[in-house]
Amino acid sequence: MRSIYLPVRSIYFRVRSIYITVHSIFFRVRSIFITVRSIYLSMSSIFISIHSIYLSTSSIFVSMSSVFITFVYMLRFKVKEILDATGIKAPGAWLQKHCEMSHPKAYNILNNKQKSINLRDFSKLCENLNCTPNDLLYWEETPRTKIPDTHPCMTQLTKPEPNSNWFKIFTQLSSDKIRELHQVALEKLNKK
Repeated sequence: MRSIYLPVRSIYFRVRSIYITVHSIFFRVRSIFITVRSIYLSMSSIFISIHSIYLSTSSIFVSMSSVFITFVYMLRFKVKEILDATGIKAPGAWLQKHCEMSHPKAYNILNNKQKSINLRDFSKLCENLNCTPNDLLYWEETPRTKIPDTHPCMTQLTKPEPNSNWFKIFTQLSSDKIRELHQVALEKLNKK
């Protein structure tokens, strides 16, 4: 019986030793997993912090860029005023139809947000509005950019009239004044 007992006991201790080794490996792997998880959580909190910093700085850049655009682009369109003066009720739709502009481009031109314009669109505007490029633009001074009053942009590009809606003006005039304006307009047209 003793001869069987010793080999069984030896097997038992070997199995127990293997069990303890596997158990210790399991706990080591578990501790590595916990360490990796804590590193991951730290990295994600760092990422969230970086992202919030990015969002706050991007809002600063957006507000700065709007200020930059306000100061940099001094040439302004007066297309909206010209279209109002001609009695066009939907200037955006008119630009899209007659000048073949996209909705965003028409909106930007009418609201002085267009940063550039290609020659095709500029030509279409001049052709359909029967005017020159000087009629479509005016110079708006900003605190950062001053040019002399004798500069061609100041002398040849005129600012739009504050109230260029002629139909509102005509409704306020008497019939005698309208006849006088009609005569003046005919005389001006005949001089050309």
